[in-house]
Order: sequence, then structure tokens, then C-alpha cells
Amino acid sequence: MSKADAATAAFLADTEASNAMPWQSFTPANELVNDQEYYCVATWGIMSLMAGPAFWSKTGQINNSIARLPRGQCVGSTVAVRFAWPFSFVAETLTVWHDPKYSKDFFQSDTHTEGMKALQGRVEFRAHRVWVKSSDLPQAGHSGSTSRFWTAVKTGQQFRKVEPPFWPGSGAPR
Repeated sequence: MSKADAATAAFLADTEASNAMPWQSFTPANELVNDQEYYCVATWGIMSLMAGPAFWSKTGQINNSIARLPRGQCVGSTVAVRFAWPFSFVAETLTVWHDPKYSKDFFQSDTHTEGMKALQGRVEFRAHRVWVKSSDLPQAGHSGSTSRFWTAVKTGQQFRKVEPPFWPGSGAPR
């Protein structure tokens, strides 16, 4: 089995959100529209422990960049990391956006592009993309509701998937 195939199999089998940091909200819940759908991207990447320093350095910069976005772009986000066999770790992010265009702009930003260049060839990334409503979102600062929300996104049973799927190089928003 190729490295890419093994990563895809691990990604599809990974249906729980362990070690999730509490939800960080950038848009107060009372400013969200109840029945409106928001664009949710849950990324999953597996890499060698040797890629750890580069990953953590760039992740800090990326998270700071998200926190500084103008109000009304990013609804909220969280991250999770866990060890994987052999000598690897899985790093995940979950971000909810007011509109896919803001996600696309962010993923094409200098900060994110530099982070991906630093990890090029060292990480196998995959992603879930779904539409969520404000009532689905976790409570800010609450680990338990964050893990439950993330697990629901990963299993895909509760949310409408983004169609068509946005794959790298497709020209569609990521």
C-alpha cells in the first residue's frame, strides 16, 4: 500500500476527535443566523515526528493569522494533535467560515502558503468539508462540546457535505 493510500485509509477510519482544544469563537453566537449554513473545513494530516518543529512553528503563525482576520470571516476554530504509529503524529484543524470565499482567501494567503511549503512532502493532508448551522457549533471554551461537534463532522452523518468536493487543484474554494 502506498503512503498516500495508507494515509487515506487512516483518515477515513479516524472518526473521533481526541485531544481537541476548546472551541475558539471569533463570532459571538448571538451574531450568527440560526438557519444559515456556514462552511466548515476539518483538515487531517499525518506526518513524521521529525516534522513536528516545522509544523508547530507554522501552526502558531497560522492560528494567529486566523485570530486577526476581520470580524465576519471566521466563525471559530480548534486544533487537535495525537501520536500515531509508527513514529508519527496526526494534526487536525477544524475551522468554520461565514462564507467559502473567506476560507479560499485564507488558504491562498502568504501565511498559509508558507506553512504548506515548509511541510511539503512531509505531510499527507486530507479534509472533510460540510455545511453546519450555528446551533451545531460547540460552546466557546468547552472541550466536551468541541469533541462532540468534531466527531459529528468526521462521521458525516449529521451534516450536508459540500458538493462538489473541493480538492486541491480543482480551482474551487478550499
